[in-house]
Amino acid sequence: MSNASPPSQQIYKFLRADMHSPTGTGKWTLNRWRSVRGALEPCHNGLHGAVIDNLTPFFHETLWLAEIGDEYVWHDDGSMGRKIVAHRMRVVERVETWNDRNARLFAADCAERVLKHFEDRYPEDKRPREAIEVARRFARGEATHDELSASYSASYGAADSAAYSASDSASDSAAYSASDRAAYRAAYSAAYSASYSAADSASDRASDSAAYRAADSAAYRAADSAAYRAAYSAAYSASYSAAYRAAYSAERAWQNRHLADMLGLEWDAEVPS
Repeated sequence: MSNASPPSQQIYKFLRADMHSPTGTGKWTLNRWRSVRGALEPCHNGLHGAVIDNLTPFFHETLWLAEIGDEYVWHDDGSMGRKIVAHRMRVVERVETWNDRNARLFAADCAERVLKHFEDRYPEDKRPREAIEVARRFARGEATHDELSASYSASYGAADSAAYSASDSASDSAAYSASDRAAYRAAYSAAYSASYSAADSASDRASDSAAYRAADSAAYRAADSAAYRAAYSAAYSASYSAAYRAAYSAERAWQNRHLADMLGLEWDAEVPS
């Protein structure tokens, strides 16, 4: 059943650089309303928006403040987390702090939080940590693409020498690109991989492979569709233990709060009615 009054939370919308939706059809124009007909059906019919405590599953090149009409539904399918689906929506202001620099720094922060899982097992191997630091320097304009490429190669070498189970998929997903989308894909993949690694550690799985993938994402971009599929399927396996789910949720909660602080967004998370 749809609601008949505006939500109290700020709504956000991620778009491509050309103002098209990452999924779906149509181009968005600042302050122009878009609408759909028929019954709202999450993921099938409706205009989808994100909220402050669940931005990380929806990363793309640009982030906007959005407004919606009175008719909407909340949806949480247990995988992408909760989102809002509305009949009418418009974007009203760009969040300028969501940019290439901050996306890369966010990816590095996510990776660093789970790096201890790797270093506990391989305390002498500093290649992933060094790759994360190069990623930060690159974000600040203090390192070149060549340095970024070299740090990726070294970090991937750490994965190969440690015989990680996921090194093949990491290799597929980490092919270097200097495209405009690189930073945002890195942030997306690093967030998922870091959550996966934190959950792995709690459930006593092979956490070093996920820690590598998170570092790898921050160091390079974890860019193409294989990266998304690998991180997504790893993060959302149907066989989670309670400890795994709790650790995963806790890490994602930290990521969303950290991102809000980094971007200067007001934290107004609440349970929707």
